[in-house]
Parts: sequence; structure tokens; C-alpha cells
Amino acid sequence: IANTVQACAIVRHDAPALFDMVAAHAMQKAGRLKSFEVAQIVWAFAKARRSAPALLDALAGWFLSHKKQWTPKACSAVAWGYAYLGHAVPELHAAIADFAGMHMGRFSAPELAALLWAFGKVGQEAAHLVDCAAPLFAASVRTLASEQLQQVAEVYVMAGREGGELFAAITAEAERRQAALERSSQA
Repeated sequence: IANTVQACAIVRHDAPALFDMVAAHAMQKAGRLKSFEVAQIVWAFAKARRSAPALLDALAGWFLSHKKQWTPKACSAVAWGYAYLGHAVPELHAAIADFAGMHMGRFSAPELAALLWAFGKVGQEAAHLVDCAAPLFAASVRTLASEQLQQVAEVYVMAGREGGELFAAITAEAERRQAALERSSQA
């Protein structure tokens, strides 16, 4: 069911009845969900801009009580989903920040971009993560989508860390993409 609601969100299919059914089902079956399913549900509800406070509260409690199942991808999706929906659960974001600090090397650049953007959006202190992630982002700018580059820049500005090698890399990548776009439009 998590896959189905995620697919609907990806293709922007408006399916209120499906989202309502998933919310009810997830509330009843929360004890049997896995962390990746919780992440899929939270991400899908956020992507579809469907707020479900009771569901989000229940899933936050479940996620916090199942830390051994956490993966970087799940943590990133959950943090991003809650932040995108404006559903603050400070203890959830704090726990995910702790996890990220202990497992920084396991996160991909896109996962870190979404995670740090979420922390900035909800006001979660993560300066140590921002500083640790800068070299990864600087080395990975070509692999990040434009939206992710924007998230990274926003995170570093919110943290008062604008400038330096990371911003030079983002600027160079933006210029490279602009030149490529200009070349393709002239062809």
C-alpha cells in the first residue's frame, strides 16, 4: 500500500480516497510497518500536499521507537516529509540529526540535501552536519538536481555558512548548466 500511494504522489494523481484509506490502514497496522514503508507514506503525503496530523503523529511515534530499522534514505524522506508539511515533531528531527551525525558517510548527497533542508525548515540545530557535509556537496554538485542544489544553497545560507568552496562549486555548476542550455537552444 505504501508503494501505491507513493506512485500516486510521483505522478501527481489526485486520489483523496486512496490517501484516506492509506491513512486509516497505516493507523491500524502501524505496529507491522517497516521503516521504509513509513518513509514512503510520509514522503507521499508530503509530495501530494496532504496533511494528516493524526497519522503523522502516529508514524512519528512508531519511527522513534524503531531506530534499529533506520536507514539514511528513510530518515531523509521522513525528515523532508514532516518539514514540507510543516508538521513539527522536534524529538523526531533531533533523533534523526543524531543518527545522521553517527552515519554521515552512509548518506548520499541528495539524501543529505533533503535532510539538511528539512532541518533548516523546522529549525533543527544541525550546524555540525552542515559543516561535515560541505566537502561531499562540493564534490557532488554535478550529481545533484537543480532543486537539490537550491536546497543545499538554502541550507548553507540559513546556517550562516554562505561562501567558500561549496558556493564556488555551486556557482561553477550553475554556469556550466546555463552554458549547456544555451548551446542546446542554439542548435
